[in-house]
Amino acid sequence: MKTIALMRHGKAAQSSENNADMSRVLTKAGRIESLEMGKWMKKQGFVPNFIIASPALRTHETATILAEYFALDTQEILLDRRLYEASTDDLLEVISELPDSKDNVLLVGHNPSLTWVGSRLGPSEGFVFVPSAVLCNSFLVDSWAGILHSDTKMCFHHYPGKALH
Repeated sequence: MKTIALMRHGKAAQSSENNADMSRVLTKAGRIESLEMGKWMKKQGFVPNFIIASPALRTHETATILAEYFALDTQEILLDRRLYEASTDDLLEVISELPDSKDNVLLVGHNPSLTWVGSRLGPSEGFVFVPSAVLCNSFLVDSWAGILHSDTKMCFHHYPGKALH
C-alpha cells in the first residue's frame, strides 16, 4: 500500500519588487500552522518516511518544519522543480516516479495544482487547499507508478482552523 499526503505550503509573505515569488518566506502564522498540521497528521496515524517539495522557499520551509517534527533528515528532502507551477500531468509524473521503497510520502506544493491532482487521485469532496491544508489518500499498489489504476481510499483532509476531531 502507498499513502500520500498532499499539503499546501504554510501562509507566506506577499511578493514584492524586492521579493520574487520563489523567495517568499513563511509568516509566523505559516510556521505555526505548518507544525500544527504535522501534529494533526501524526494523531491520524500518518508519519511520512519521505518528503518531496517544490524548491520555492515557502514550500522548502514548510517541508523542513515537518521533517524536523517527524524526525526525518532535512538534507533528504527532495526538492523537485516540476512541483513549482505544476500542471496536473507534471504532478502525477512526479508522484509516479517516487521511490517504491517509500510507502508514506508527504508532498508539499502549491495551488491550484494540488486541488487538481487531489480530485484526480480520488475522492476529495471538493476540498480546497488553503495554506497548510492537507489531503491524504491511500492506494492498494506496490508501485507509485500504478496509483491511477488502483483502488483509492481517502484517509483524511484537514486545514488550519477546522475543528479538530
